[in-house]
This record gives sequence, C-alpha cells and structure tokens, in this order.
Amino acid sequence: ASDTLTVKNIMSYGQFRENSSFDLGSSNFVVPNTDTSPIFGNGFALNRIDPRLTTTGGAPGGFALLAAAGTPYQRIILDSAGPGTNTAAESSFTEELQLQGKSADGKLIYVVGGYLEFARPIGNNQQRTGSFIQCVRPQDLNCTNPLRIGSISESNTRLAFDNHGIFAQATYNFTDKLALTGGIRYTFDKIAGTGQSTSLSIVAAGTARAFNDPVSGVLAVRTCSDSVRHSVALGGLPGLDTSSCITQLENKSSAPTWLIGLDFKPTDDLLIYGKYSRGYRQGGMNFTTVGIETWKPEKTDSFEVGAKASFNGAVSGNFNIAAFYNKLSDQQVFAAFQPTNASAALGIRGSGGVINVGKSRIIGFEADASLLFGGGFRIDASYAHIDTKVNSVDAPAVVGDGSRLGTLMIGTPYGSVAPNVQAGSSFVNSPKDKLTVTGGYTLPLDESLGRLSVGVTWVAQSGYINDGSVPQFVNGLGLGFTPATNLVNANIDWRGVGGSPVDVSLFVANLTKETFNVANSGAWTGSGVAEVLLNQPRFFGVRMKYSFGGN
Repeated sequence: ASDTLTVKNIMSYGQFRENSSFDLGSSNFVVPNTDTSPIFGNGFALNRIDPRLTTTGGAPGGFALLAAAGTPYQRIILDSAGPGTNTAAESSFTEELQLQGKSADGKLIYVVGGYLEFARPIGNNQQRTGSFIQCVRPQDLNCTNPLRIGSISESNTRLAFDNHGIFAQATYNFTDKLALTGGIRYTFDKIAGTGQSTSLSIVAAGTARAFNDPVSGVLAVRTCSDSVRHSVALGGLPGLDTSSCITQLENKSSAPTWLIGLDFKPTDDLLIYGKYSRGYRQGGMNFTTVGIETWKPEKTDSFEVGAKASFNGAVSGNFNIAAFYNKLSDQQVFAAFQPTNASAALGIRGSGGVINVGKSRIIGFEADASLLFGGGFRIDASYAHIDTKVNSVDAPAVVGDGSRLGTLMIGTPYGSVAPNVQAGSSFVNSPKDKLTVTGGYTLPLDESLGRLSVGVTWVAQSGYINDGSVPQFVNGLGLGFTPATNLVNANIDWRGVGGSPVDVSLFVANLTKETFNVANSGAWTGSGVAEVLLNQPRFFGVRMKYSFGGN
C-alpha cells in the first residue's frame, strides 16, 4: 500500500473425508477353559460377567450359561456404517487479513490482523463398532454373540467449529543491539455438535420393537447411546428413525493471550533473549463420554531465557541454549470412565474422555549445536532435559463419593473414573532426557557428479510413563511405562545424481532392531487386558526427487 505499509490476505478452503475399518487391539481372543457346567460342558461361566446370565435369569436354582472353551470373540472392531457413509467428513474455510507496517525510521515493525476459521460437516461422521462380539463386519451385522454381552454401537455425529481471533504484535528496536517485542491476541472459539448415536442388538423374530436393518437386512433393536437424556423410560428405543436420540451440545470459550520479549545482541554472532507468554488451549467436545461430553480451556504461563551463537574459522557452526519454566492450570487430561453394573447390562461400555483436573509445572533446558569441519565432516547434536510434575490432580473417584469427580458422574452411566496422571507424578509421554547425535560426511566428488553424503543418527531417550491410569508393568510386560531406548538410523544421500535433476536417498530406520512399547490400548481398566502398541520395526527405504526447471 505504501513504503511503510503492506496489506496481506490469506484465504483457503479444503475438504477432508475418511473411511476406516480396523481392529482396535488384538484379534485372537478365545474363551478360556476355566469352568465346567453339567449342562453346557467346559468353558467360561457367563454369570461371572453378569449374575443374570443363568438358566433362570439370575434367580436361585439355575445353572450358569457357558461360553464354550476355545470360542473366538473380538474385543473392539471399528467399521464404517455402510456404503456411501464416511467415518469423518469435514470442510474448512479460513480467512486472515494482516496489516504489516513499519515506522519511517524503521525502528518500529508491527503487524495487526484478524483470523476467521469455519469448519463445517459435509455429512455425518458415522461408524459401527462391535464390542465383545464376533463379526465378519460390524457394518453388515454378520455377527454372533458368544459371550451374551456383545453389542454394536452406532456413532452418528456432526461437529461445527468456529475459531476466530484478532491480534497485534510489534517490535521496537531501541538500538541495533536491543529490541523489545510485545504481542496480544484475543481468541473466540465455539464448537456446536449434534449426536444421534445408538446401541444395536441383533434379536430373534417376534422381539418387541424389532426392525430390519436397511444395511444388512438383519432383525435388530436399538437404544439411544445417550442414556442420560434419552433413557428407555423417555422413549429412547428408536427403530429406523433415530431422531428421538438427537443430542445437541455447544461449547464456547474465549481468552486473551500475550507475549513480551527482550532481545540483546552484544555482537553480530550472539543473541541473548528472554520472554514471557500466556498460552491458551480451547475446550472440546466428544460424544463418546455420555453426560461428560465437554471440557473447559487450559492455560499456560511460559517463561524462557536463552542464547544463540554462531562462529566461523577452521571449525564453523552454531550453538543454542534455552531454559524454560511453564505453569499449567485447568489442565486437560485423559481419563478412563467405567460404567455402573446397571449401565453395563444395557450395553454401555467403558469410555475415555478429557477432563479438567489439575495444575502442573514444567522445568527444563535444551541445547543444540552444529559443527562443520574442513573436509566435509559435520556433527549435529541436541540435548533436552525436561522435569515435569503434576502439582495437583483429582484422585480416582466413585460416583457419589462426595469428591468433585464423583459428583461429576452423578446422572451419567458411569460408576468410576481414573485420570491418567496422579498428583506428584510426571507427565505422560514426557521422557526426562533425550540426546540426539548425527555424524555426516560429504564425499569430495567433482561437482559434475552431484553431491554424495552419508550419515548416522543416534537417539537416546530415558524411560517415561505413557499412561498413569494403568499399572506400569503387568507380569513383567511394560504396560503404562515405556523403557529407556537407543535408536540408530542411517542414510546415504546423492543429490543431483550425475549432474541430473534427480536426488536419491537410501535409508534405514531402527538399524539395531530395538523393540519396545510406546503406548497401551486402554483395555486394562475396562477389560483386564494388557495390550501394548510397539515401536516402528527396522525398515529400509528409497526416496527419489525430481526437480523441474533446474531449481
């Protein structure tokens, strides 16, 4: 617009669609041989799960119903809801306007602007999930129910997001060595959600309120998943029309955030800085945790000081170091909810949800350096030390026990809750120490042949808690704890092969075949299953790149 003012506009539109079908965990479960019945033989007595599963419906004098030993069953299988549906479908439109300016003397540089983002559903997010049942595909209801407690849940949601903000930031250079930066932003967030989810049971002919499922033709009965607002007594028994199960929720949050920092450059090769900032993470929504679907924002106060240096000579490179302290409040953490016995009998399963439960702090420092020696040899190294601590957090609770979380569950299908962190513990997924060292060498080839280099990277990381709501070890198996690891990766890069516009890279990751757990599936709390997710195995690969136009 002028020598001192630039007007910049950024606009985008995108669409996302997803279809997925997968086993959430292990798929080779079979009924154990633990009980004997004079009527049914050997297997597993189902009244261990539900006392009503006897020949007399739980009344005295009956025999326990039995699942035959060796009968296969699946724990949780997720599937699409049928042809023409999506497990996720969303569009996004963003618009950002910036005014970038500077003073006539160049000492003041600033930006002022506004940001709009609208995410809208382009269809329902739909999925059929089989729990403790045996299905070819839950989508087609081609299932058997060997444990008599299996069910199929139908997730059907629509989510709309509005994320807007206005902001301003400026840097004033007092001298060519000293500068002050300040910025402020006000953010407005809103989530509007519609849930229309149900639980489906396959039934025999003559069952009351049964209907033929239009996807599979199988005879079935539905109940509303949201048993809080749409109980059976309130008409929560839909047929083909599931409109009686509609739940509409809204979650709004807004907050100011800011930044102030001071930069000092005593020489051209050295920068010393300090800054303080306030961060904000918006609240959220998840229809899976019935009655506790929304959570509030989280805020963070961050303090950091550091230095950045560069140098030249026989050995050239750079060195950066920073120390930081972060304080979190209204912290959002993951928690495992388990249903009451009465809710479980209606097919409601355990669920994971986000709740605001605590205050925490993070103290640490990090450093990185890069050294380039004559002859094409280079070393890059970085080290980070992070000490995290949960200062206060709600303890695991039982519904109605008088605690905050126990009160939160009143009126919901859940009887207990366990946050995945504990007071005094470290954060989950936060190793205390991590060291990365890379050595590389560029071969002295003629430029006409291209640039050929080899490199090896070593990554050493300390052990950490990956889930505080489960035991760290079960029978020697690391479940909620990931051990210390050492990974080695290697690569050969040839850029401009033979003077061509082609780059080729050969690489191997996890060269030494390290094996360790990185997370667990969350099955322990609800199902007593120790089920872990492993790290990436050793693998080789080739990458190729072609540059058009000679650039």
